[in-house]
Amino acid sequence: MKRESFEAAWSLYPKLKECVEGASGDRGRFMVALRIALTGNTLEFGAGDHEPDLEKLEDEVFRVVEKNPSIDESEEVYRRVEECERILYVTDNASEVVFDRIFIEELDRYAVVEIAPLSRPVQDDATVEEIKKAGLDDKHRIISRGDSIGVCFKKTGREFCKRWDDADLVIAKGMGCYETLVDYPEKTGGKVVLLMMVKCLPVSRDVKAPPGSTVVKIM
Repeated sequence: MKRESFEAAWSLYPKLKECVEGASGDRGRFMVALRIALTGNTLEFGAGDHEPDLEKLEDEVFRVVEKNPSIDESEEVYRRVEECERILYVTDNASEVVFDRIFIEELDRYAVVEIAPLSRPVQDDATVEEIKKAGLDDKHRIISRGDSIGVCFKKTGREFCKRWDDADLVIAKGMGCYETLVDYPEKTGGKVVLLMMVKCLPVSRDVKAPPGSTVVKIM
């Protein structure tokens, strides 16, 4: 299923890239690319109450792109990206990396972007293998964050912790990042941009956003 969902996502890459290229101005391009990155969460399997339909994937993706997030701090995110020099991008699931590529290519216009996948396969989360498969390893430093879902600083390596501390901004994808980073307020400090789709009731209640909605939130 991991391979199937990656291939389904890759088939949409040209159309999604056209959406970015057709947007008006730098801000418009950025906002479309950010929304596309959010859509990647619709491909995650095994996430409680959410189950994507690969046969209807294109419709679902464009529905998310066109819908406003329930929590939307995108304007502040854009302002911060314009001012930063170094961004650390923490990935979520494997198929989502195709959508991340579009956003990362846009972020490249503003800052140096480093990418932090898992060191080995855990559930359907992205590893270095998927980063390479999506063609993101040529121009970006890849830093493994260990083998735990989300970000668990007790289990990440020294290099990842240094890159986290050195980053001006961290893009953190998915509920796993939210559920782990809330335990490290001293590490977020308002420099983490959370991008996720709400896929279960406990998280829905916690962030005050309905299931199935998307969130762009600074932590």
